[in-house]
Amino acid sequence: MRFNVTKNAIERVAEAKPESFSVVCSFQVLEHVVDPHSFLTSCVRCLRSGGILALATPNYASAMLANREDAFDLPPHHMGHFSESVYRRVAQLYGLGVERIRVERRYFELNDTVTAATRARFLYRAARRLSSAMMGFAYDAAREPGNNILAILRKR
Repeated sequence: MRFNVTKNAIERVAEAKPESFSVVCSFQVLEHVVDPHSFLTSCVRCLRSGGILALATPNYASAMLANREDAFDLPPHHMGHFSESVYRRVAQLYGLGVERIRVERRYFELNDTVTAATRARFLYRAARRLSSAMMGFAYDAAREPGNNILAILRKR
């Protein structure tokens, strides 16, 4: 299957091809947009009736992002923060239905450092699996969300 990819601002695509697309995706882009209203209006304008708008951004409910200590999480790098409640409000403001909002599951995985000896490698892998399982259990028990959120919205 081949897809025709257009390299252009969404506002121009919306002008040229209104109601032409079944799906519009924006992954890790919306938080960088200076004018989210123009961007979202154009995304919705591109969609056919019943079309899907898929938006993914960092999840500011995650422990890693909640402290807001990252210098790149400020303008001009990130212009806005998005959460489940923000996506529900976006759907309401732009006349979209919420199909699903999925918060990435937080997981833990150690870096894969390879040791020279076969026995050490076996022990390392066993310890890695055990620690990963234990951290995964801890994250599940704490219900700690992951660093990304995906909203699937449908044009009515």
